[in-house]
Amino acid sequence: MTKPYVVFMCPRCRHFTNAPLGQKRRRCSYCGHIIDITSAATALFDDPNAAAEAVRQFNARGDKEFEEAVRRSRERILAVVPARRLSVEDVADEAGEMPLPSAKTQRLILMLVQKAKERPCNLDELEAACKSYRLEWEWVENQLTKLFNAGDVFFPNPWTVRYIGEGTGQPAGARRRVDVSAEILAHLRSHGDTVPVKDIVREYAEKGVSEESVEESLDKLMRKGEIFQPRPGHVRAV
Repeated sequence: MTKPYVVFMCPRCRHFTNAPLGQKRRRCSYCGHIIDITSAATALFDDPNAAAEAVRQFNARGDKEFEEAVRRSRERILAVVPARRLSVEDVADEAGEMPLPSAKTQRLILMLVQKAKERPCNLDELEAACKSYRLEWEWVENQLTKLFNAGDVFFPNPWTVRYIGEGTGQPAGARRRVDVSAEILAHLRSHGDTVPVKDIVREYAEKGVSEESVEESLDKLMRKGEIFQPRPGHVRAV
């Protein structure tokens, strides 16, 4: 039997996206924000294909179509979602009574190494583990974004995370700088039009290149006169 999917709106960028029914968190495909699905209005669909089609329609048509789908789905969602949500105590604690580092960042890295180094870790499972590592989920969310930009984590899909760092607690961006100016210039020339800087940062972050490296490469191209800014936040090849 195909698992139902829910469709919901990202509170930051207001784009619609989807996740399997019962998933508590997922990363927005558009802006990278980690969404708390339990606090969002959701519309229920019978399979991922139907949900994906609904996402395309809602993003094209706006909120009214979504609100109607939410209204139609409300009773179905209540029928399949448990009345009591899982707590931290409901999830197996692999950390046990181990001694923890005093530094907050070291505890975060330890958690990622133990939970997400060997295999992708579901964001819900990672949130549940925070209590055992004396971490607040809101802080962890922000750190995941920084670690992603530094190339220390990636998201195999929007509701799982994998740690690929060295386990030192030092961001990858602080360890190394990558010059991608030649690649960016080739991309801009092939594109032939104005490109938002945020799109360039996002594209290279997915390749494991830090935001600082992209910004330094853009500055280098600006100094050499290879690119210019037709308007703030956008660049174009000369």
